[in-house]
Amino acid sequence: MQLADSYLRSKKPDIQFHPPGPESAATARFHQFTLSSVYQPIVSFTHQRIVGYEALARASCNTEKITPNALFDLAETLGESPELDRLCRAIHISNFKQTKDPSWLFLNVDSQIVNCPQLSVEFINRALHQYDLSPNQIVLEIVENKVQNDKKLSEFVERYKSLGFRIAIDDFGKGESNFDRIWRVAPHIVKLDRSMLIHAEHHNKARGVLKGLVSLLRQSGCLVLIEGVETEKQVEIALDADADMFQGFYFAKPSVSLATNKRMTPHLESTIRRYRQTQFSKEEQSHLLLKALRFEILNACDSLARGQRLDEACENLLDLPPVKRCFILDKAGTQKGKTANITDTGCNPASSNNFNPLVDAEGACWAHREYFQAAMKQPNHINISKPYIALPDAESTITFSIHTYTERGHVVFCVDTSPEELTQDLTNLPFSIQLN
Repeated sequence: MQLADSYLRSKKPDIQFHPPGPESAATARFHQFTLSSVYQPIVSFTHQRIVGYEALARASCNTEKITPNALFDLAETLGESPELDRLCRAIHISNFKQTKDPSWLFLNVDSQIVNCPQLSVEFINRALHQYDLSPNQIVLEIVENKVQNDKKLSEFVERYKSLGFRIAIDDFGKGESNFDRIWRVAPHIVKLDRSMLIHAEHHNKARGVLKGLVSLLRQSGCLVLIEGVETEKQVEIALDADADMFQGFYFAKPSVSLATNKRMTPHLESTIRRYRQTQFSKEEQSHLLLKALRFEILNACDSLARGQRLDEACENLLDLPPVKRCFILDKAGTQKGKTANITDTGCNPASSNNFNPLVDAEGACWAHREYFQAAMKQPNHINISKPYIALPDAESTITFSIHTYTERGHVVFCVDTSPEELTQDLTNLPFSIQLN
């Protein structure tokens, strides 16, 4: 049965699907509005090409346009969300022409359909068959935080997964997104809301959080797509976060024709080339900074061996931009003496305007920390920890540590640094620097 003879056309005269002609695209009629399709590319930098298209509805009445949100709000008011949802999928599938390189078609599913399942498997399969598409080419996007019923969400996802469809959770990180649902639903793809990218653009801490979130989602078995990428700075942040796919105006605006997006490949190549050049420059800066750190750490160790106080021995180290503090641990991992900081913290923490009882770490035991254990296992090496949150300032920290000798005997000398100031992600470097 053809789509033109389906439920959409026969049930209500003011809700109609108009199939594509020899030289015209499929459109639809929803009351006084004419609906059409546009497609926005989804790219993979790893593959250096477009790997999918999100289908989006456009609505107009004569020359006046209405936003998709306003259109679906109207449908909800009229109690016709299922009809509009089905209508949009019909025109999107009809107008989608598979490109030479295989790509997914992303279709939005209104949350009302998930809350009250009325999405017809028979209808969508008939539409796919008619236009020579298969379920595994389709990604159904669900805005997770709008779905009210956990059980219905799980049932919906399991049903369509079993039929071969891909499932994406859309706008994750916006509103009251639920990580527990990600574990239970196990979508194929999670699309991170643009608000997370914007936050990361303006706050260094948020960049680390974004990267950690991408890593956590990937560990849960999901591919991660960052949407809303509009500037080269945002491209850099998204790439640093190590996401799998990207979408946004920087790459292309939604377009009626998929063919116009063929020019994306040179654009992607030039973007990747600039990003790699920037990374290479950062790596050179980081290399020089690591050399300076190594030199000053060895100087500090020499000064400590000659009996200098910690604050005196660390004076040059604390002048280096990434260094936050220095401290000494005994062979049991217990901190000996006060911490040498970039600012004077000799005052009583309780009298400080920024009260923090965790700042004074004299006598604290850090034996459980990776940097202490690595130093004890590898004498004559400067060990570099993975980033972690340090207790004294609740900031992301990388610690350089070395098992050395002082007048007190064998100790572990530790230098806390700021990952942002190191200019390069050290997670790809060897986690120790040999001294000989």
